[in-house]
Amino acid sequence: MPIKNGLYFDMRKHPLENIDTVNGLEEYSWPDPLDEGRFVSLNERANKYVLEEERVYVLGRVGAGIFEIALWIREYVNFYMDMAINTAFAEALRDKIMEIKMKYWEKALDIVGENVLIISEADDLATKEELLISPKMYRKLLVLNIKNYLNLLRKRSKLKQIFSTILVVQLKN
Repeated sequence: MPIKNGLYFDMRKHPLENIDTVNGLEEYSWPDPLDEGRFVSLNERANKYVLEEERVYVLGRVGAGIFEIALWIREYVNFYMDMAINTAFAEALRDKIMEIKMKYWEKALDIVGENVLIISEADDLATKEELLISPKMYRKLLVLNIKNYLNLLRKRSKLKQIFSTILVVQLKN
């Protein structure tokens, strides 16, 4: 049910809005990235595209990007404040999201094997006009994490990767 006068994609609830400790994150009931429902017919679709139709198969992501998910589930203002004054929590949340995403990728790549040539990953880090966080904060909290995440994917396979983000038209900082 959308928010009154809202759209279908309006967020109604932020599940971690009232959790602000690392211990709270550990106690939270996270979705299972290995749930079999996520992988139903994945191999069959890959085989069909690659072997039968001789097309390239792009393996899609399990959800939005690490930063984007953190903003959604923690609530925007809360996560921005966490990055500024509750850094240990922000880093733990980022790491938990990455852990869930990596478990998904490992299983998905095991299932499709050699049939996938490209994997897709994305994150919203900017609008058309500006970054959503300062370059300093991006470097401090995200860049190494994203780099490590993509490196793990590279080591796991011989795939080409697409990592997209909303790009800044002109950096102001």
